[in-house]
Amino acid sequence: VVRAAAALALAKRDPADAIRAAQYAQQLDALDPVPWVIEAEARALREEWHAVRTLAERALALDPSQERAGMLRALASELEPSLGARDAEWRAQAERFPHNPHARTGAGWSRLRAGDITGARTEFDHAALLGRASSWAREGMLLAGKTRLPLYPAYLRYRLWMNGQPPATRTWLVLGVFLVVQPLALVARNGPSAHPLLTLLPALYLLAVAFSWLADPAANLAVLWRPRARDLLALRDRQQAVAVGACLAVGVAFTLLHVATPWDGALRAAAGIASASLPAAAAFALPNGARRTALLVVTTLVITSGLLAGFVDAGVSDAWLTLGVAAAMLSTWYATAAGAR
Repeated sequence: VVRAAAALALAKRDPADAIRAAQYAQQLDALDPVPWVIEAEARALREEWHAVRTLAERALALDPSQERAGMLRALASELEPSLGARDAEWRAQAERFPHNPHARTGAGWSRLRAGDITGARTEFDHAALLGRASSWAREGMLLAGKTRLPLYPAYLRYRLWMNGQPPATRTWLVLGVFLVVQPLALVARNGPSAHPLLTLLPALYLLAVAFSWLADPAANLAVLWRPRARDLLALRDRQQAVAVGACLAVGVAFTLLHVATPWDGALRAAAGIASASLPAAAAFALPNGARRTALLVVTTLVITSGLLAGFVDAGVSDAWLTLGVAAAMLSTWYATAAGAR
């Protein structure tokens, strides 16, 4: 009866009552693994991952076939970095419970993080066959599928490595490279003899930043053309792909216009409008809300700056283009910080 009361409180998402009832049930029968699992699930609602790990291990010690306990122990390792060994944990649970879709999904992500893309695809496919794919499994299947696209595997390895760093480290890596590149750009402008080499470094930095932000939307745009894979994309991924694709397409159109006509402003307009793809990508990387709205406003302003750079006098156009590109770059850093929070 006490165990049923604990399960009922958990079903009502009342962790305090569930924990009290589960602990009482543990006192009545310390060898019953179910109350330990119920308390672990209740503490998971509170995100008390160290306690979840300890309680799940106690339940598994009493009954190694407790599937929920195995999933809770692996989930605690996934969501609490200080516990460590998350990849080994998921693989162990997939071996212990091969018919559990969550265990196979976790094993797929562990293989993806290790760079074993073929193995990851196999695990995600098994997870899909075992039951309705969770959003976590769908995201993994989508990422594994996108690795068939050119350059995406390199980007994915960079992204997984970067995501494994603490937010402060990620910020300082970006800012540190920027602070190194900026003096080199100044030297390049002031020293003609060193110009070719030192100009290349800032250009490579800008390309790397653009690639890190646009690789995923561009890949999503490619996925939109594949009927079977298209359903894996979330709504905001589709919106991001279309917005980024539109900015880049208009930029390419202005570039072709510059090649075909004597209009010099077309190239400035192309650069300004194409750079709007950065805040557009950043906007749809965030959930719907005030931050996304702010970045969409920035996207509109960057597009406007690009158009003005193309149509106004050359002396003023450089200022508009610089303003637009700077706004695009700053907005991506803003989105990175907002996403980390």
